[in-house]
Amino acid sequence: CGASDAVCTSGAANCCVSHSISPPNNTLTVTGTCSETSLPPLADCLHTTLGNIGDGNASIATIDLATGAYASLAPIKTDVLVTGTLFPSGTCASYHACPICRTKKCVGNCINATTGVPVAGPLECSSSGDCPSPGTNVCTVNTLNFTAGTSTACTTADNTSTIECIPSSLFSQGLIPNPFRTGTGTVTMNPSTSSHISGPRQFCGHCDTAQGPGCVSTDASQCAIGCQSDAECGAGQCNFADTIDGFEGDTTVASIESHGSPSIYSPINTGVFCTGITSSTQVNAGAGLPGPVRYLQPAVNMFLTHK
Repeated sequence: CGASDAVCTSGAANCCVSHSISPPNNTLTVTGTCSETSLPPLADCLHTTLGNIGDGNASIATIDLATGAYASLAPIKTDVLVTGTLFPSGTCASYHACPICRTKKCVGNCINATTGVPVAGPLECSSSGDCPSPGTNVCTVNTLNFTAGTSTACTTADNTSTIECIPSSLFSQGLIPNPFRTGTGTVTMNPSTSSHISGPRQFCGHCDTAQGPGCVSTDASQCAIGCQSDAECGAGQCNFADTIDGFEGDTTVASIESHGSPSIYSPINTGVFCTGITSSTQVNAGAGLPGPVRYLQPAVNMFLTHK
């Protein structure tokens, strides 16, 4: 199979190790955070899905069976949903940044549709009809179960966040795409050498039509794309107006490295890539966007053989 029994070559008879697919939008994670230190206090939920991010690339991966060296391209999209603006003196106690499952039903909170301020309590709900003054107040739960697509029913343990229960798209601040190129080698990101950088050792900007604060083009999908150069932005340019200097403000950092490790049985997969901005200045400031993202994940390989 390929050059030897241990190394597969794509296309060789009875062997396929590199397979390109166009996956559906499969949910990978739903992660919620609630901060009482931001101004105003803010609750948000990150809903990450696997799928083509619009750059023409589909998921593909290769592995060397002799060494365990691995490389993959698996585009992901993260929907950033602000599910509560806890203003002026809100608290995160008992607030569900991401909906939870309870007694086989998705449960969220009632919030004001205009301000995002939670209804006193905070009042729990499974649909906006559960909230006082529906229309004025809305429920943070998506009315359709993401997995089943038919109801707000769920099957996971009580009082846990789950991929079965996601927030309503009403609260989306935009999709953040990432190419998610990962592998078992060492990945290095150096500061950008773009002519647009506005400070020392800036790593990442966001794609836009011009330099300036925020999303100059007002096209959230364009500004959500992270970049280090104009070449990554098609007809646009890489905007560094909102980029902080250095790595998390440390201008002594000369590069960002992440070390993977090939192994037949327990590889470590890693990647470093740029992330753009959302339409929420609070989310951007809190997450340090635009900026670099490092991914590091130990894995366990399972090989199935067939004679």
